[in-house]
Amino acid sequence: MRVAMSLDTPQSESESTLPSAPERGRSLTSWLGSDIGLGAVVFLVALAIRIVYVLQMRDSNPLFSHPTMDELYHDQWARAIVKGEDFVGGPFFRAPLYPYFLAGIYKVFGHDLFAARLVQAVFGALSCTVLYALGLKLFDRGVAFVAGIGAASYLMLVYFDAELLLPVLEVFFDLGALLALVLYREKRSPWLLVVAGLALGLSAATRPNIFVFVPAALLWLLLVDGARSWRSWLRAGLLALAVAVPIAPIALHNWRAEGRLVLISTQGGVNFFIGNNPESDGMRAVVPGTPGDWWGGYYATISMAEEAEGRKLSASEVSDHYYGRAWDWIKANPGDASALTLNKARIFWSNWEVPNNKYEDFWAREFTPVARYLPLSFSIVGLLGLLGLFLSFNRPKDLFPLWGFVILYSLTIVAFFVTARFRMPVVPPLILLASYAVFWCVRGYREKGFDAVQWPLIVLCAAFILVNGRGAPDATRNIANANMMAGTGYLKEHRPEQALNSFDNALKGIPEFYSAEHGRGLALRDLGRREEAIKAFEQALQTDPSPDLGEHPVLLGLTHLELGRALMEDGEDAAAASHLREAVRILENTDAVEARRLLSFLLATSHDSEVRDAVEALELAREFVQQGSPSAEIYDALGAALAA
Repeated sequence: MRVAMSLDTPQSESESTLPSAPERGRSLTSWLGSDIGLGAVVFLVALAIRIVYVLQMRDSNPLFSHPTMDELYHDQWARAIVKGEDFVGGPFFRAPLYPYFLAGIYKVFGHDLFAARLVQAVFGALSCTVLYALGLKLFDRGVAFVAGIGAASYLMLVYFDAELLLPVLEVFFDLGALLALVLYREKRSPWLLVVAGLALGLSAATRPNIFVFVPAALLWLLLVDGARSWRSWLRAGLLALAVAVPIAPIALHNWRAEGRLVLISTQGGVNFFIGNNPESDGMRAVVPGTPGDWWGGYYATISMAEEAEGRKLSASEVSDHYYGRAWDWIKANPGDASALTLNKARIFWSNWEVPNNKYEDFWAREFTPVARYLPLSFSIVGLLGLLGLFLSFNRPKDLFPLWGFVILYSLTIVAFFVTARFRMPVVPPLILLASYAVFWCVRGYREKGFDAVQWPLIVLCAAFILVNGRGAPDATRNIANANMMAGTGYLKEHRPEQALNSFDNALKGIPEFYSAEHGRGLALRDLGRREEAIKAFEQALQTDPSPDLGEHPVLLGLTHLELGRALMEDGEDAAAASHLREAVRILENTDAVEARRLLSFLLATSHDSEVRDAVEALELAREFVQQGSPSAEIYDALGAALAA
């Protein structure tokens, strides 16, 4: 086709070499209706929704630039990789691929969370396109296109594609592996087995759950090729070898770090215990007796295991300890353990989006208007997906990559504990199965009438009871926690008015909410409303902190610190000294240094004779000098103490 023309080309000649407008229109329509054209539509729709979501998130979400919990952990790890620093010594605690992926983005764009989320939007759109291609190979164009658009507009997929979390890579690699396996059955190319194996290995390096699917995939491959053929065994070995390629360097790193074989990570034991202990509800992702913050919980689980074992433990020994505790409880309480497992299975297949670090539905809909126009949820996908799962047994060998993956992967989640994030890899295959179920029932009814859909309708009723039979749990606490986190984000953004509003909303949900009351005091302080801030801090101290802070009351020390600071500015030296002493007693981190500085300065400069104590001021100042980094505040406190 001629694209360029010289400027002196006669008009009649140029018109004769180009198709007419109607022909071009028909050509475009024909292309859009082709397999490739529909795939392009799926990709563009998915990408557009995700880019709009990220743009709206950047403009309104207070945590956009301030990741927390698991997102913060991944961000810190990725930054350490970029700097060439060791993050956490020993073998990997978590599967490392996602932090290295994030580090790669930081290498190219700098520490830019907006760029990272946009790159992930592209991966999310590609996943929808891969799902469409999988549907083309297993079913037909209609089923594939509906599934692709369904994945493009599924709210939780859009949400997690924008979070600094694992699902964006898990979904991409899992779907890539399934597509390669399906294509292998058609084309019998060994290179497709290499692609499938690498994708499975990369998925395992992101989250090891996929390991349970690998033996089943190998068995399916032997059935497809014929187990009696030496060539089929050779190709199964090729698939297994390809799976091992991405895992080998991780296992080697872990061996060098600890001298033990740890294939991916050492987190498994802790997670297994979280989901299998007498206090577990199958959803809450906290080891009993540990604080809710990430690093506090991490170090507490180690110290608890070492205290129980009576010796220092390596990372894999900590994991073994918690696996052992979980299995001991299961064996001693088989009835309770079975009931808990059944409850986790019910939660997995329910329409609840169980939060982990953040209440996903709140964060998606509160801060990104486009999310309010994405109604597709698990209440529909789970319902129709289960029907599609049932119908897939009409072609068990052909459709094994779908139904085998869904069943086996879901079992790995139920064995541990259930959250919306962990369920995400199963959702796209369920969307494809749901699309298949709809088309199957419509075609069956048209061809054979009601008789063709009797059994599917019975299955659909059973699926409805499982997925939508019970309402979601009361979300009051989740919404209150979300408002508290939003308030904290607004404080970091230096937006105290919005922070105060969020903390007030949190307290409407939970009136006795220590963290929100403390945050309210910080917002009032930043607004210059010192008297109200003092009352808020005092109100926090009158609230029982144990439901919020557990046995690790760092925030309690920070409340004493901020109240002491405010009272000091208000001239209430005696009360300020009392609260600052409490802060020094409770805090053990950098905040304790600040508490010592303030208390030292107060004791050295107070006009209250009962408060003024030069000796104690000097001792505190010296501790402050030893623990703090050189700054004007250090010499201020030391000079005042020496002068006193």
